[in-house]
Amino acid sequence: MAGDRTPRQRAALVAWWLAHGEGMTTADVARLAGVKLRAAQQLMIELSCVLPILRESGVWQVCALAELDE
Repeated sequence: MAGDRTPRQRAALVAWWLAHGEGMTTADVARLAGVKLRAAQQLMIELSCVLPILRESGVWQVCALAELDE
């Protein structure tokens, strides 16, 4: 199934799960996207450049964003 998806579709699927509160290890991302660990790590690094996500204790998740008081 994952092999039938384009790289952009795989990235979108990972972003969708993250946006809905799912925390994922790099191994989880690799399984979901149908790629090897190194490719999954690179995907997450690239996504973290444009999405508010981070890896904490080995789990990729959406950052908790706090609004600044002005």
